Amino acid sequence: MSQVLKGCKVGSAHHTLGTNQPNFIINSTRVLRKEFWCVLCILFLSLRPLRPLRFVSVPLRLCGKNPFKTMPTTNKTITYQGGCHCGAVRFQVTVDNHKLDECNCSICSKKGFLHLIVTKDKFTLLQGEETLQTYTFNTGIAKHKFCSNCGIHSFYIPRSHPDCIDVNARCLDGDVISNFEIVAFDGKNWEDNIHKLQM
Repeated sequence: MSQVLKGCKVGSAHHTLGTNQPNFIINSTRVLRKEFWCVLCILFLSLRPLRPLRFVSVPLRLCGKNPFKTMPTTNKTITYQGGCHCGAVRFQVTVDNHKLDECNCSICSKKGFLHLIVTKDKFTLLQGEETLQTYTFNTGIAKHKFCSNCGIHSFYIPRSHPDCIDVNARCLDGDVISNFEIVAFDGKNWEDNIHKLQM
């Protein structure tokens, strides 16, 4: 009986499967590993579409994605409204270039400001002028406007473009940030990078 089993085709097939099994397991593991990272990427991007967690940058590179560069979802001219937290300050802004600058300087990083720079003719203060206070520092060129009731900085006069208005896109009504491209700006080295700020 043992001699018959040694020579049967079933035994040979089993022996062949055993020979290829390690390669099959290795290839399957590689596929599953890549799929796992892709699922992880999608999960984190859905939870934090604007500021993905930095510790997932490695798995994101593994699946060939670059979520740190966000692209605008519209190129239309749109008029938005927004305001401070308490509602005392309200404004309207018309946008034809859906690009935001995220600055890492001391004041912008503390305020969480997303810069939407527009010409003054595209900005209208609807209410709350009497509620606004102004903070200045360093050169004093930038006029940081904030609501005296709730303290929110919804817009200001920027040092880079003193003839324009710089709106905090986080203060726009509704969930509209995804309409914009967000570009990092190295404000810690302001003088070396100011030429990169374009409206």
